[in-house]
Amino acid sequence: KPITWFATDGLREMGHDKREKTGSSRINDAEAKAIAALLKRFSKNSAFVAWATKQTEFEHVVGVICMYAAQRDHVRKKIQALNLSEGIRRLVKVDTVDSYQGKENPVVIVSLVRNNADGPIENGVKTIKPGFLSRPNRINVAVSRAMDRIVVVGAHERWRKGTAMGRLVAAIGNSLAEDEASLRSVSELDGTATEQMEVLA
Repeated sequence: KPITWFATDGLREMGHDKREKTGSSRINDAEAKAIAALLKRFSKNSAFVAWATKQTEFEHVVGVICMYAAQRDHVRKKIQALNLSEGIRRLVKVDTVDSYQGKENPVVIVSLVRNNADGPIENGVKTIKPGFLSRPNRINVAVSRAMDRIVVVGAHERWRKGTAMGRLVAAIGNSLAEDEASLRSVSELDGTATEQMEVLA
């Protein structure tokens, strides 16, 4: 599908964001693990690898956009730990949303980072306090950098209606209804949520 959302909602608190040890930036380890697992899957797809390594049009085939600088660094560490070939590794760019204005990649993975229970109650449920994700321009930049495929990794539920993220969820909901998008759980990705879900069970 042109749009795929790997949701972390099923992880409950284990999918929540955390403030970095120093500073005010945030990380989401569940999302970082999911992105690493997704890139590992890409690297095992022979057709994708054949195209990606032979093409000369794009310096980076896959762009990973993180909403926080600490998450960018965290994702980079996860990718470094993968046993990816140098040919594949150099085709992946990981950066913050603020650095992505004017840049594009064929495939873009967006790490939302924010997932908590710190927002106001809506319909009896605690919503997510969005932080930087309350700014429409950031959301617009993040989701408009993909030339062919976009993958969103993060919480899908509990965004307040009418907010920037609430409108994104609604828009992707329309794409789901038209069969142009796919909503999946991160538990489908090898080595990520599955182990955590077993702990919670």
